[in-house]
Amino acid sequence: MKITITLTIMTALLLSCAGESDNAVELSNSNPDTETNAQSDVPQSDDDTQVEITFSAGIMQGTHVFKPDDSNPMSQINVGYSDDVTNLNASGLISADGKHRLLINRPFMGEAEVGAQKAKKYTNDCGVFIITSLDESSSYDRIDGSYTNCSSTNVTAVGAWKESSVYNRRGVVAEYSDQAALEIRKKNGSEEAETIDVDVVFKARESRIK
Repeated sequence: MKITITLTIMTALLLSCAGESDNAVELSNSNPDTETNAQSDVPQSDDDTQVEITFSAGIMQGTHVFKPDDSNPMSQINVGYSDDVTNLNASGLISADGKHRLLINRPFMGEAEVGAQKAKKYTNDCGVFIITSLDESSSYDRIDGSYTNCSSTNVTAVGAWKESSVYNRRGVVAEYSDQAALEIRKKNGSEEAETIDVDVVFKARESRIK
């Protein structure tokens, strides 16, 4: 099975501010309703961001938590907005057990607002992920996944916009359940295919240039 991976969201990663100060002040015109909707788990800094993926079955069965790699300034979890499409995206994340590296994106229509948001569907998928094994004892090198059911993304909380020197930033929490088609590249050179259900929770930060 051949999966075409559309990673147009990488431009959104470049818009993130790796060295930006978090000594931000809240914008005076922030939306009170947004503040009310924001939950206590909305990330206030990059240290609070993470991606949690639960696989219903297969080679990755179980729940895996990924966070940015402190040694890599490009390892971030972001929300990017452009042309009426929001992308939840991340790259260079490391799993809590240190055995996997993750790149992932999930696009949906419109801005990140609390509620169910319609998926943005591309030619072959509505988001992708790549999991690379860092465990020498594992049977596989890499897993390429693409979402096939294109279910809605549920934004559960957003924080108030805050202002810093170059960017306005806020925290976003979103989740979705979908079916994923996996292409598993084994260390012996063979490939396997799986189709499984996944549940994903993003805790990310959105940045917009002032």
